[in-house]
Amino acid sequence: MTPMDTPTPQQAACLQSMFDHFNGELFNGTLDRHGVILCWTHAHQVKAGYYYPNRWTDDGGNALAELSINARCMRERTVTELSSYMVHEMIHMEQHTAGTAGRPGYHNAGFIERAQRLGFKAVNERGEELCVGQGAHACDLHPAEGGAFLRALASLPEEAIPAYEAEGGVPAEESEEGREQRQEDGGTPPPVPPKPRAKGGKRSKYVCPVCRQAAWSKPGANLLCGNEGCNAAQMEEQAQ
Repeated sequence: MTPMDTPTPQQAACLQSMFDHFNGELFNGTLDRHGVILCWTHAHQVKAGYYYPNRWTDDGGNALAELSINARCMRERTVTELSSYMVHEMIHMEQHTAGTAGRPGYHNAGFIERAQRLGFKAVNERGEELCVGQGAHACDLHPAEGGAFLRALASLPEEAIPAYEAEGGVPAEESEEGREQRQEDGGTPPPVPPKPRAKGGKRSKYVCPVCRQAAWSKPGANLLCGNEGCNAAQMEEQAQ
């Protein structure tokens, strides 16, 4: 068995492939793939992802950043949304590298403008679309029809799609009493057997024959394109 036959490198490789794809398509390859560690997180306080500069140090003493995507979103979000989370954090990485990042926890006007140029509508926590010159603490990126992001998404390689899906839901907070009891009992309790789940497997890629927008779903799904001008065209499943 080769290393890539095991779950750990397979699941890590999809993040690297997604990063490399959008780095080339949207950022002209300017983001340093050797200067960041990509990972998944289950942290309940993380909505979609984060970029954390100077989180690691390599054996030469050089700082490495950490870019993480929330694995709990896999069952609740589409590949399009997961990809938008990746690009969101890549914009933060680009700003930090260029020295134009806003204060921690804030999306400055430069971030909003860059997101719009990459083919997104930036929306604040009240659901209001942000304009050039505005900033916001919370900021969701929604793909804009015909934008650069959706064009890049259409050529997302199969290896960039997660091979395994994480269980959704936010883990319950542990009470102080429960934490003390666990410590008295000698550490972590035995794992709970996982709940039965539907048969998984890789998702299939579907492409609209009119506008070429891509989507991913289970094999054999019946998908209709929702873009204006496509007249609810039947999306075509691509051969694996």
